Amino acid sequence: MGKSFREWLRPVLYSLCDGLALVLPKPLARALYGPADFAFVVHPRDLYDVERRYPAFRQLSRRMREWVLHHHWPVVLDTIIVQDALGRRAKGYLISISLTAEQMLPERILAKKKILQALKLAEKLGCKIAGLGALTASVTKAGTWLLGRTKLALTTGNAYTVAVACEDIEQLIDQFDLEDPLIAIVGCYGNIGEALTKLLGERYRLMLIGRAEDMLFAFVDRMRGRLGPETVISADLDDLHQADIVITATNSSSLKLTAEMLKPGAIVYDLAQPPNADHPSFWATERVLRLDGGYVEVPGLQMKFSVGLPKGVVFACLAETILQALERDFRSHVGRVDLGHVNLAQRWARRAGFRSALAGEKEVITSGYFSSPSRGDDTSVA
Repeated sequence: MGKSFREWLRPVLYSLCDGLALVLPKPLARALYGPADFAFVVHPRDLYDVERRYPAFRQLSRRMREWVLHHHWPVVLDTIIVQDALGRRAKGYLISISLTAEQMLPERILAKKKILQALKLAEKLGCKIAGLGALTASVTKAGTWLLGRTKLALTTGNAYTVAVACEDIEQLIDQFDLEDPLIAIVGCYGNIGEALTKLLGERYRLMLIGRAEDMLFAFVDRMRGRLGPETVISADLDDLHQADIVITATNSSSLKLTAEMLKPGAIVYDLAQPPNADHPSFWATERVLRLDGGYVEVPGLQMKFSVGLPKGVVFACLAETILQALERDFRSHVGRVDLGHVNLAQRWARRAGFRSALAGEKEVITSGYFSSPSRGDDTSVA
């Protein structure tokens, strides 16, 4: 049997096993996979991501591919094992639904159904906690829609994402010796954007950017008393040319910044997934610095699936899910970000030896997050 045929067949067989696990009794499903502490639910960014994992997929017509994605069950992409600085161990599964980012937002009802299927699979495999990655949190109202519909404790991972972002912004300001910087938050009225507004607004001048004017001004009314007199409010992305630091924190796959929108020397810290600042212009110029944000260095990480990051580095939302499993915290942390939980997640991270990838001087400029070898391949971990 040729290598190319094995690479084509292996992921298909694993996918069939995942579908079988959904209908097997829990004891048999856990015997097939082994018990786990947590699951992390993700989705492919686009059709190309699916084709890279399932080479046979590209042989189908576009209509057939869309039909498959609409009807396919969730799949286990990989096993995640972590041993932290205290010697505590946690095991989890990376589970993907079949819808792409482009499909999820206009088809929220179907997306919710598929997320529930993924959580059902996680329950079958013995998980107690599930993290919601990328748009799986957005389409479920920051996870609140799922409460009461699953037995799992849920987390968006947004608290630790906010904590890491604030740490990174502080480091960048010190590193580049920025005096009184103007920090723009694109998507300020979102879950992460609101928390960043509250925390960064205590120390820095802010520009709050939101394309939906009604949501933007409702947010500004809600933030009264927290915003300084110099705060800039705008629904126009062209105003970003005033900012020293631009943080993107949207759930929009259509919002795309370019390097030409920003002033020379500006720093872009892209927290959005899918990214908002992955336009080719950022790689074609040195006039601005672009960084992917919210990345965490995790000690003792074992994961073969590549999320497009350096070895030992994961997204902060996944890191928070792992931390919650290590701490045996079986409460749900969904909805608006609790600033008290931001501080708690920071303490968990310090205890476990987790830290920002930027603080660890890891290379964090990247544009991919769903590239992968076949499960079971010996390719190096992310």
